Amino acid sequence: MNQREAAEQVEPSELTERAAGMLESALAADDPQGTAEAVSLFDEVMSVWSQGPHVEYWKSVVNLADALIKQAEADGSDGPADRALDLLDANEQHFRARDRQVPFLQRKGQALLLKAQRTADRAVMRTAVQARKKRARLTPRCHEGYGEGMLELGITLLHSGAMFRNVAELDEAVAVLEAAEKYPDGSADRSLVLTSLGNARLERLLRSAGRSRAELDVVVADHMEAMHERPPGGGNSLVIESDYGSALFRAYELTRNREYLDASLGPVRHAAEQTPAGHSRKPERLNSLVSVLLTLFERDGDPAALDEAIRMGREAVATANPRHAQFATCLFGLAYGLFRAANCAARCLTSMRLPSCRARW
Repeated sequence: MNQREAAEQVEPSELTERAAGMLESALAADDPQGTAEAVSLFDEVMSVWSQGPHVEYWKSVVNLADALIKQAEADGSDGPADRALDLLDANEQHFRARDRQVPFLQRKGQALLLKAQRTADRAVMRTAVQARKKRARLTPRCHEGYGEGMLELGITLLHSGAMFRNVAELDEAVAVLEAAEKYPDGSADRSLVLTSLGNARLERLLRSAGRSRAELDVVVADHMEAMHERPPGGGNSLVIESDYGSALFRAYELTRNREYLDASLGPVRHAAEQTPAGHSRKPERLNSLVSVLLTLFERDGDPAALDEAIRMGREAVATANPRHAQFATCLFGLAYGLFRAANCAARCLTSMRLPSCRARW
């Protein structure tokens, strides 16, 4: 019996729960094959429910789009995100009711943001922001889902403002995330709101002419509070830890306070190590570790830090998707590490200490 025949003989709710359980387990285990099987089952459910019409069909579209987006986020592939967008566009007529627009716009906004981050396409990012704003307007303050909508909008504005150096969007991201933090309603992870707010404030600070130490202190405090409030073992735990380490490193770059640099290494390293090998965020986190290690080498002259930076840089390049914007950043990190190694080797030659440097790099 194939999946479609099985779907036809099982209650829709039971089949959907089975597919959701498969997807959750596969994502937790970093199992691409299991994720693909869960997506396939959601696809079969939608195919069966399309023969009707079935009252649950619109939900099956949302479930399949959600599974495709999570697949794309996990393994770094582009096809599932593109398919999710095509699926949502093809079924937009089923989401005209207000209560259906929220899940529709959530998935569409997420798929567009993912695509914009990978392609650095300004038009796609603009469409993502528009979808997020439309979704946020559907759940104003004191309505269920307010915090979630504001968090999603704030994160999208943050990415857009940072990628395209738009200070006005960064100002808007800060304002939106401040509102989500000020008026919590339980629909959004508070620790993720705080880390996103810290990121938005930091990006704005980096692009400000008059940088204030007090503003930087607020950024660090946001990230420290996010670390304190993150649920143990929560799905956003590594995101929050990675962002915390990166914020400390950027604070060091702004102040040259060695304490920030030393404190950044632990969370940056742990986030990179704990991110599964096939996950789409692996190259980004490895590259963050490369930046910290290279800075430690430049401060202390420890060749072990340079050795590790080059190893991590090679791994980042090997795991990054060449079609994604992140690939160039990883290449630069590795190239700079190799450049520093070449300089060290040249100094060894000049000082006639070649044997001590031989075969290190």
